Amino acid sequence: MSVKYPCPYSSTALVSLMAAIQSSVFALCIEKDKSQWKLGGNFRLFTVLYSAIASCLMMTMIPWCVRMRGPVFVSSFNPVALVLVAIVRFLVLNEKLYLRCVLGSVLIIFGLYLVL
Repeated sequence: MSVKYPCPYSSTALVSLMAAIQSSVFALCIEKDKSQWKLGGNFRLFTVLYSAIASCLMMTMIPWCVRMRGPVFVSSFNPVALVLVAIVRFLVLNEKLYLRCVLGSVLIIFGLYLVL
């Protein structure tokens, strides 16, 4: 897409818009309860804003990283997101951290360094 349409910010906006439309249609089909659509608490509003900002940053940073270092470098760091999710889940949401999660994180980091 970057070769035929070289404007990274407007392509990010288009991809994000289409993802928002598709996600909204899917969510409307799945969730019938209208009370679930309210952003009542501060935590729910923060979650929506964080995911929107993080998605936009990710969609603009990935093409930049591909241009600077190449596609192998960028794709090798995608599994690190799983490790970060496990850490945030433990620290922020106070969920239990299981041994299989820690071992999986160690294997992911080991595999990343093996590739690099």
